[in-house]
Amino acid sequence: MARRIYARRYSQTVFNIALERKELDRWQSDLKKMATVGQDAAFIALMENPKVGFEKKAKILSKLLGDINPLALNLVYLLATRGSLSMVGDIAEEYQRLLDSYRG
Repeated sequence: MARRIYARRYSQTVFNIALERKELDRWQSDLKKMATVGQDAAFIALMENPKVGFEKKAKILSKLLGDINPLALNLVYLLATRGSLSMVGDIAEEYQRLLDSYRG
């Protein structure tokens, strides 16, 4: 339950940023890419392991997702740092729901 609430908060914030910057489609694409990476359980375990330093996590994430919006990459870094990277799929789903609602 709490996970879904956090995903909604993140997605609402992302949606507001995307709307303000007129980057709705770019964020949609970036979140889908992030969600794909977030489906690998072994990868998530590595990224959420507190023994793995941020620098190593950032290097791996940058290599995998380097072509996404810098703010989207910062979101991934934040989620990895907080041990919440597994939530990225939920965030992408909530963002899509908001986008669909916005576009009617």
